Amino acid sequence: RNIKLSHYAVSNEPGRKHFHLNNQCSSFVYPIGHAIEVEAVTLTDLFTLYQVPKVFEFMSVDCEGHDMSVLHSLDWKLWSISLVCVEHSMDKKELDDFMKSVGYKLHARTQGNSFYA
Repeated sequence: RNIKLSHYAVSNEPGRKHFHLNNQCSSFVYPIGHAIEVEAVTLTDLFTLYQVPKVFEFMSVDCEGHDMSVLHSLDWKLWSISLVCVEHSMDKKELDDFMKSVGYKLHARTQGNSFYA
């Protein structure tokens, strides 16, 4: 296994951002708890930096309300991901429509996650 840790946060807009830390849900979105400043990069930039293979099997996005921003930050034409799991904290139709626009169809849905292939 090749695991790399990064000191970046992922967002659709790169730059310095306030990130809220707490015991329940650390997030860009929910201003609960102590805020720290972090460097944000797009998912495309992070994948490029760490030379993520252009084809891979699985990606899970669980970003406590920031999921759509993270999804929008990837240039989906550059990577082929077999199965994408997204925590659906947003409107499910908005998520389904976006994933369809980048070439994915809803495969399954659980109480908290949507799976696209």
